[in-house]
Amino acid sequence: MNCWISVEVTRISSLNVELAEYIDVSEELNLVNEAPWNHKDPRFVTIVSSDTDEGDSDSKQISFPYEIYGVPGVLVSERNVYSSQYPDVKIVLAYVRRGRHTPVGSRIQFNAYYSIPLQSYVIRSYRALVKQSFVAKPFQFGSQFLLEIYAKWEPNLPMGHLWSENKDFGLIYDTDGLLLPIFLGKNPYAPVCVHVADIGPSRLSRFAIKDLSDMTTTEANVAMNTSYAELSDDGFVLGDGSLLASRYLYLKIRFDSSSQKGWDKLVPGTWVKFTASSPAGIPDFRIKTWSLTTNPLLVQIHAFPTCSGHVFEASGFFDEELSALKSTVFGFIEIPREKRSLMIPRDKGVTIVWVREDKRNKRARFVLHSVEAPQTVDDGNDTEKKSLGSLMNEAEQCYVIEKFILPCKRIDCKGKQLLKRCFNNRAVVNSLIQASTDELLTGIVKLLTAEKLES
Repeated sequence: MNCWISVEVTRISSLNVELAEYIDVSEELNLVNEAPWNHKDPRFVTIVSSDTDEGDSDSKQISFPYEIYGVPGVLVSERNVYSSQYPDVKIVLAYVRRGRHTPVGSRIQFNAYYSIPLQSYVIRSYRALVKQSFVAKPFQFGSQFLLEIYAKWEPNLPMGHLWSENKDFGLIYDTDGLLLPIFLGKNPYAPVCVHVADIGPSRLSRFAIKDLSDMTTTEANVAMNTSYAELSDDGFVLGDGSLLASRYLYLKIRFDSSSQKGWDKLVPGTWVKFTASSPAGIPDFRIKTWSLTTNPLLVQIHAFPTCSGHVFEASGFFDEELSALKSTVFGFIEIPREKRSLMIPRDKGVTIVWVREDKRNKRARFVLHSVEAPQTVDDGNDTEKKSLGSLMNEAEQCYVIEKFILPCKRIDCKGKQLLKRCFNNRAVVNSLIQASTDELLTGIVKLLTAEKLES
């Protein structure tokens, strides 16, 4: 950066140099290189890599404008800025004055340039706006800041997603289900006051609810102390003892020992008519009765077992503004940047993809698994007919999505513990794929997949 520095000689042979005033971001090192004492100094040599390197991914080829001017934004931390015009790119301050920085939650207007190495916008200059700031409070011992905003669930939104007031912060996702008691109450569509955190660039849900205001907390407590109405709806089996009902998208509905017998024989993707109830307190709905349904209005769900659990065929319309697929069954499904070009525009028809449940995801319950139908490794002779390349791809896919988790039959199963450690090591996996024989790799993939399905 370009700046003024103050130099103070404190004693003989001792020099104290401090940053006095920030001027602007420096885009090149010519001025530094021109200094006689820096001539040929390797510290000030910029190494430019080729744009055609094989390691480059599509995600780095972004069509953001190089410079932007007069853009409104909100300071969401001491250095990070959110702008509704650029929700899927990181925006950072080049310099933060110690002790004199603009308060978190302030509305600002800024000029910035796009840094390819940082994959983010770097703000050259900004000014605070007169508009009222958002209330901010520290969270997790001051490591993060939360902003207080109003949000509202609407009938056309999947359960769990809310529009922020005036859509200033776009769609908000209730990651931890803090609002579930209110959504199940008598007035689910009323505005609520919540505290949200910036969870990273995204067009779908840039902010997630982390806490409730005192007023909203009181409302949620009242709802929890009141008996929940019994659910009676259609849903399909997910395959892990739970069921998904589209009307209650992010509500966990499970079978248990008191459920009608035979549920453990249901195949994932099967639609059933069910009733479920929950005691007062935190919603915990358990299925009481169920029966197979043949409702012609229900979409047939195809399911396939994989090393990361079952994946399901989903169809929906691609919303380019949110970069997400909206499904009547699975709600919002975020699409990675490198896959967006494969989506069919909303005005041209339906897009079909394969999705899976991801309990760690902070933006939606279901995430994109693949665009093409997944391949499975069977226990029969079909396994032997598969090509080595196909099996290696499946082993790699298992590692990337969710590292191998092996079910041990006994606690002291040292062999499986060692094998699990090996497959959780990237270097070992790569060496195995490159150096192993066809028979060894085929046997390992077959064994792991069979045990995953048994568990």
